Amino acid sequence: MPHSPTLLHSLTEDILARGMPAADDTSTAAELTRQHLAGVLSKERVEAEVALALFAGTNTTSGQLMSILVLLAQHPEWQDQVVEELHAAGRRAARRVAAGE
Repeated sequence: MPHSPTLLHSLTEDILARGMPAADDTSTAAELTRQHLAGVLSKERVEAEVALALFAGTNTTSGQLMSILVLLAQHPEWQDQVVEELHAAGRRAARRVAAGE
C-alpha cells in the first residue's frame, strides 16, 4: 500500500518541532529527535524511520524480531535498558494476573 509523503513529512515535522524531549522520555519519537538534534540523523533519515515505524506492520513478526536483534547487536549500550523494560513489563503483567485482571 503506497504511503503519502505529505503525511510522513507532516508527522516528521511535528515530531521534530517538539524540541528536546525530557530525559526520561524513552519513546521512539524522543530518540529520533535526540539523534536529529545531535546531528546523527538528518531530517530525511528521521522521516525514513517514521515511515518504518508506521508501516512495519506489513512485515512478519519474525522479520521484525530479526531487525530488533540486529539493532541490539549493533547498539549494545541499549541492551540493558531493553532487558529492564522487558522485566518491568513482566512484573506489571504478573501483578495484573495476580489481581485477576
